[in-house]
Amino acid sequence: MSKVSELFDDPIMANENTIIIDDEGDQATLNSKVYNKDGELAKTYQVAKEIKDKIKRHCFISITATPQANILIQTSDILSPDFGTLIYPGEGYCGLSVFHGDEEDTFVKEIPENEDSLLDQEGDIPGTFVHALSSFYVSNAIRKARGDNKVHSMLIHPSQKKIDHKKVQDKVNKFLENWRLIASLGTHDLAYINDLKPILVKSFQDYKKEGVLLNNFQDYEIEILNCITKSSDVLVFNSDSINARSDAGNFNTRIYLGGNILDRGITIKGLAITYIIRRAKGYSTVDNTEQRARWFGYKNVPFFSDYIDICRVWATTSIKKDFASINESDEDMWSSIERNINNGKSFKDLPRYFILQHDASHKLRLTRPNVARTEEVSWTEWKKQKYYISGNNAIRNLEILENLRLKTNGYIKNYKGINKHYFVEDYPMRDFIDSVIAQYYFDEKDTFDKTLLRKILDIVEREKLDDKIDLIWLRIDNREFRKINPDGTIQQLFRGRDLKKNTEGRFDYDGDSSTSDDRPRKIQIQIHYVRAKNLTPNNYYSPAICIYIPEDYAFRLVGRTNEE
Repeated sequence: MSKVSELFDDPIMANENTIIIDDEGDQATLNSKVYNKDGELAKTYQVAKEIKDKIKRHCFISITATPQANILIQTSDILSPDFGTLIYPGEGYCGLSVFHGDEEDTFVKEIPENEDSLLDQEGDIPGTFVHALSSFYVSNAIRKARGDNKVHSMLIHPSQKKIDHKKVQDKVNKFLENWRLIASLGTHDLAYINDLKPILVKSFQDYKKEGVLLNNFQDYEIEILNCITKSSDVLVFNSDSINARSDAGNFNTRIYLGGNILDRGITIKGLAITYIIRRAKGYSTVDNTEQRARWFGYKNVPFFSDYIDICRVWATTSIKKDFASINESDEDMWSSIERNINNGKSFKDLPRYFILQHDASHKLRLTRPNVARTEEVSWTEWKKQKYYISGNNAIRNLEILENLRLKTNGYIKNYKGINKHYFVEDYPMRDFIDSVIAQYYFDEKDTFDKTLLRKILDIVEREKLDDKIDLIWLRIDNREFRKINPDGTIQQLFRGRDLKKNTEGRFDYDGDSSTSDDRPRKIQIQIHYVRAKNLTPNNYYSPAICIYIPEDYAFRLVGRTNEE
């Protein structure tokens, strides 16, 4: 960058119209010394500033999928965005909402925190890793049986330390050597029948139980063994092992292992199985954690890359929770940016409000504290009832809300599919709180409760704000199934944007957080009827309430400084 900067010492060059493109623009270029009292600038930031100062007419374009840091830096910073454009993923892209949304328990398998670690020097290979490796070879054979002979890969992400990479590489290669030997002896060998076959059959049956369309195990058995015998050893990706990419070219079935170098900008061809145990001991940042998700990608594109049904991720419980929280945070962030841009706000004026799920927020920060400092506040655009209500209290809550719906004069808005919602506009907020919320039961641990809603009403009336609200019952014909977490909270209450565009190239439904887009200055109450898909008995629906607070109201509720 310094050499590029020198080019613009030439006055002719300095007068050229110039575009500067900063790929992964949330990472190296931002000033990581912004809070140093001596005024020193981070080196890369300093050079970027020099280049901007020298060129008379230029546009500095920053590209990233994780813009938390870019949004949260001080708005007076030279790299704080003046404008922004959302670029939507193409057809068949599988990201957070696929892997960590409604079907998370299918795609993401938990590694128990108390299981022996792959990093243990003396310990055995963990049972979850054996299952992951077995699923890797089984899924490879499934793809081949479909006529898909493209590259098939597994990623092991154990640590950022190179010494750990060597340790895991040796351990896994020794294990692979034994499997290859057994596989080479054929299906009638006792070592295969007694030791390896039961492991492979379990992975095969798991796929079948989870909806993958399969024939009998025997139809795939020979191909599974071929995949084992022909796969690579562990290919290490770090700064000491730069030949992993060329070595991989010798194999169609590949096993990769790496650390920091896999965080950004690396696409692993044909990645189907991921085994990740790497997580910071204390705080992790949302943006860096999300960048480790190499399992995202185009995996649902017919006739090109269509194998999402056999993709799986093994992760520790804390990592799984991190990504579930980040999914909710991302949905909130993108919809907020989109709504504000569509309403004509400049990027400088975007409200700097983000959401982090409660059970993970103590271990997640939005971005690096040396780049942008954030503080926890009690409000975002959407606030949700967190705790699931069960039994008679749920039945009573449902009765209260159904009585209200049947008395209202609303209308249906059909977004196609299951997303048919019932809207009631301009309902008196006081009537809703006094006649409905007063009788409604909330879990005592929930911060979303009667007290909070009455506080909002008090502020609305005191400030003489619009006291008419919109009510919306979501998916009135289909209702909803959600997983209930062990602590009683509802996992991923909001449904995200449709995965595929319609024939006109648009999304029929932009997600639950978009229901306020048509009337963004109105307080909106969302009502979800949820059935717990993992609790018994679960033959009833339990309501969950959410509230959207427009920006003007939110500032009155929590306040903010110029640099929040």
